[in-house]
Amino acid sequence: MQMSTVSPWPDPSASNSKTSSSPVYLWHTSTTTATASQRSSDQLRPEGEQLLKALVPPLQVYLGERDEMLMVSGFTDNVPVPRHNGQFQDNLELSAQRALTVTRTLVREGMPRARVFSAAFGAEQPVASNADEKGRPLNRRVEMAPVPRASAAVTGKP
Repeated sequence: MQMSTVSPWPDPSASNSKTSSSPVYLWHTSTTTATASQRSSDQLRPEGEQLLKALVPPLQVYLGERDEMLMVSGFTDNVPVPRHNGQFQDNLELSAQRALTVTRTLVREGMPRARVFSAAFGAEQPVASNADEKGRPLNRRVEMAPVPRASAAVTGKP
């Protein structure tokens, strides 16, 4: 299984093709219209919740067959979180909450808690330039990737 990138904002230059490399948009904003408070949101769009719900059964099978876990990682761009947002102190906290929102949604929809965990990276590890509005939205993302269970990694057993 390849790592899936879940990007919170649509890329207006993206085509409507349904390829596996197309980003999936879970958050309430778009690239061209996002306000500062929207860029600092951790709330899922209804279609994002539906997508995560649909992913749970195949993820359970995949992870169970390989005895792996799912790491849900949150990332942001490098634009500071507005001080008046009332929720998040900084980008690290925002990225953590986005990852937790996805993780909690997966668990609520049936993913066993023992199979999923969250990680936060803030503005670290950008996938595009943060210099302009073309690159920054690509860095505001959540990624999901299968990882070995700790017990298997420590013992060397499959």
